[in-house]
Amino acid sequence: PLSHGWRYVGGWVRSADCNVTARPEQVAKPEAQHARRYGRVAPGDFGSHPNTSRVEATRGPVYSAPGVWSKGCSFDTHWAAYRCIGGKHRHLVLEVMDWNHMDRRWAPVTVEVNDRWAPQGGTLNVLTGPAMMWPGKRLQTFHALGHAGLRHNVYFSADPPKHLRLR
Repeated sequence: PLSHGWRYVGGWVRSADCNVTARPEQVAKPEAQHARRYGRVAPGDFGSHPNTSRVEATRGPVYSAPGVWSKGCSFDTHWAAYRCIGGKHRHLVLEVMDWNHMDRRWAPVTVEVNDRWAPQGGTLNVLTGPAMMWPGKRLQTFHALGHAGLRHNVYFSADPPKHLRLR
Protein backbone atom coordinates (compact mmCIF):
# COMPACT_ATOMS: atom_id res chain seq x y z
CA PRO A 1 0.00 0.00 0.00
CA LEU A 2 1.03 3.59 -0.59
CA SER A 3 1.50 5.35 2.73
CA HIS A 4 0.94 8.86 1.37
CA GLY A 5 -1.77 8.06 -1.18
CA TRP A 6 -1.89 8.34 -4.95
CA ARG A 7 -1.36 12.10 -5.08
CA TYR A 8 2.36 11.63 -4.27
CA VAL A 9 3.01 9.15 -7.07
CA GLY A 10 4.96 10.55 -10.00
CA GLY A 11 4.43 7.61 -12.38
CA TRP A 12 3.59 3.92 -12.54
CA VAL A 13 4.52 0.66 -14.23
CA ARG A 14 1.78 -1.50 -15.69
CA SER A 15 2.16 -5.22 -16.15
CA ALA A 16 -0.20 -7.89 -17.51
CA ASP A 17 -1.34 -8.92 -14.02
CA CYS A 18 -2.05 -5.38 -12.80
CA ASN A 19 -5.35 -3.50 -12.75
CA VAL A 20 -5.14 0.29 -12.87
CA THR A 21 -7.25 1.70 -10.03
CA ALA A 22 -6.30 5.37 -10.39
CA ARG A 23 -4.29 7.58 -12.70
CA PRO A 24 -1.79 9.77 -10.78
CA GLU A 25 -1.91 12.59 -13.33
CA GLN A 26 -5.63 13.01 -12.64
CA VAL A 27 -5.21 13.39 -8.87
CA ALA A 28 -4.42 16.82 -7.39
CA LYS A 29 -0.96 17.04 -5.83
CA PRO A 30 -0.11 19.23 -2.82
CA GLU A 31 1.85 22.43 -3.24
CA ALA A 32 5.20 20.99 -2.15
CA GLN A 33 6.95 18.43 0.01
CA HIS A 34 7.16 21.10 2.71
CA ALA A 35 3.37 21.16 2.90
CA ARG A 36 3.33 17.36 3.21
CA ARG A 37 5.95 17.48 5.96
CA TYR A 38 3.90 19.81 8.11
CA GLY A 39 0.59 18.25 7.10
CA ARG A 40 -1.01 21.41 5.79
CA VAL A 41 -2.03 21.08 2.18
CA ALA A 42 -4.59 23.84 1.59
CA PRO A 43 -5.94 26.76 3.64
CA GLY A 44 -7.87 25.34 6.57
CA ASP A 45 -7.02 21.70 5.77
CA PHE A 46 -4.69 19.09 7.22
CA GLY A 47 -2.82 16.44 5.28
CA SER A 48 -4.24 12.94 4.94
CA HIS A 49 -1.14 11.09 6.18
CA PRO A 50 -1.54 9.78 9.78
CA ASN A 51 1.73 11.42 10.93
CA THR A 52 0.77 15.00 10.06
CA SER A 53 0.08 17.75 12.57
CA ARG A 54 -3.44 18.16 13.95
CA VAL A 55 -2.82 21.26 16.08
CA GLU A 56 -5.71 23.68 15.45
CA ALA A 57 -3.60 26.79 16.09
CA THR A 58 -1.34 25.93 13.15
CA ARG A 59 -4.00 24.91 10.63
CA GLY A 60 -2.71 25.73 7.11
CA PRO A 61 -1.32 27.14 5.01
CA VAL A 62 2.33 27.21 6.08
CA TYR A 63 3.22 29.59 3.26
CA SER A 64 1.59 31.29 0.30
CA ALA A 65 4.65 31.56 -1.98
CA PRO A 66 8.12 29.97 -2.09
CA GLY A 67 11.36 31.95 -2.09
CA VAL A 68 12.02 35.45 -0.81
CA TRP A 69 9.51 38.27 -0.32
CA SER A 70 8.71 39.75 -3.76
CA LYS A 71 5.35 41.48 -3.31
CA GLY A 72 5.47 44.81 -5.16
CA CYS A 73 8.46 43.70 -7.26
CA SER A 74 8.62 42.98 -10.99
CA PHE A 75 10.57 40.21 -12.68
CA ASP A 76 13.34 41.51 -14.95
CA THR A 77 14.09 38.98 -17.71
CA HIS A 78 17.49 40.54 -18.48
CA TRP A 79 18.62 40.06 -14.89
CA ALA A 80 16.70 36.80 -14.40
CA ALA A 81 15.81 38.27 -11.02
CA TYR A 82 13.25 40.47 -9.31
CA ARG A 83 13.59 44.26 -9.38
CA CYS A 84 12.22 45.95 -6.28
CA ILE A 85 12.20 49.72 -6.69
CA GLY A 86 12.42 51.27 -3.23
CA GLY A 87 12.53 47.80 -1.75
CA LYS A 88 13.41 47.27 1.88
CA HIS A 89 15.15 43.94 1.51
CA ARG A 90 17.98 43.36 3.97
CA HIS A 91 20.43 40.56 4.66
CA LEU A 92 19.38 38.51 7.67
CA VAL A 93 22.19 36.42 9.14
CA LEU A 94 21.35 33.71 11.68
CA GLU A 95 24.29 32.33 13.64
CA VAL A 96 23.91 29.40 16.02
CA MET A 97 26.10 30.10 19.04
CA ASP A 98 25.48 26.97 21.16
CA TRP A 99 28.43 25.12 22.68
CA ASN A 100 28.09 22.32 20.11
CA HIS A 101 27.59 24.53 17.06
CA MET A 102 30.50 22.92 15.18
CA ASP A 103 29.29 19.36 15.72
CA ARG A 104 25.51 19.47 15.45
CA ARG A 105 23.53 20.29 12.32
CA TRP A 106 20.53 22.62 12.64
CA ALA A 107 19.66 22.76 8.94
CA PRO A 108 17.34 22.98 7.21
CA VAL A 109 16.10 26.30 8.57
CA THR A 110 13.10 28.10 7.10
CA VAL A 111 12.53 31.84 7.21
CA GLU A 112 8.93 32.88 6.56
CA VAL A 113 8.12 36.56 5.89
CA ASN A 114 4.59 37.97 5.92
CA ASP A 115 2.86 41.34 6.06
CA ARG A 116 -0.06 40.17 8.23
CA TRP A 117 2.05 39.66 11.39
CA ALA A 118 0.83 36.06 11.45
CA PRO A 119 2.77 32.99 12.64
CA GLN A 120 2.60 31.52 9.12
CA GLY A 121 1.18 32.06 5.64
CA GLY A 122 3.71 34.35 3.94
CA THR A 123 6.70 33.75 1.68
CA LEU A 124 8.92 30.85 2.76
CA ASN A 125 12.65 30.58 2.13
CA VAL A 126 14.30 27.22 2.90
CA LEU A 127 17.98 27.41 3.93
CA THR A 128 19.70 24.06 3.57
CA GLY A 129 22.74 24.91 5.63
CA PRO A 130 26.43 25.66 5.43
CA ALA A 131 29.14 23.67 3.70
CA MET A 132 31.63 21.54 5.59
CA MET A 133 34.57 23.54 6.98
CA TRP A 134 36.67 20.38 7.51
CA PRO A 135 35.61 16.74 7.97
CA GLY A 136 32.70 16.60 10.39
CA LYS A 137 32.80 20.31 11.26
CA ARG A 138 30.71 23.20 9.95
CA LEU A 139 29.73 26.67 11.07
CA GLN A 140 25.99 26.96 11.62
CA THR A 141 25.50 30.30 9.88
CA PHE A 142 22.48 30.88 7.63
CA HIS A 143 22.13 33.80 5.21
CA ALA A 144 18.55 34.81 4.42
CA LEU A 145 16.97 37.78 2.68
CA GLY A 146 14.49 39.62 4.87
CA HIS A 147 12.29 42.68 4.46
CA ALA A 148 12.35 45.66 6.85
CA GLY A 149 9.04 46.30 8.60
CA LEU A 150 7.57 42.81 8.13
CA ARG A 151 7.24 39.84 10.46
CA HIS A 152 9.89 37.13 10.12
CA ASN A 153 9.26 33.62 11.49
CA VAL A 154 12.30 31.35 11.81
CA TYR A 155 11.69 27.60 12.04
CA PHE A 156 14.32 24.95 12.75
CA SER A 157 13.91 21.32 11.68
CA ALA A 158 14.63 20.09 15.22
CA ASP A 159 14.73 21.83 18.59
CA PRO A 160 15.94 25.44 18.23
CA PRO A 161 19.34 26.52 19.49
CA LYS A 162 19.59 28.00 22.98
CA HIS A 163 21.85 30.83 21.79
CA LEU A 164 21.14 32.50 18.45
CA ARG A 165 22.71 35.66 17.03
CA LEU A 166 20.68 37.68 14.51
CA ARG A 167 22.39 40.28 12.38
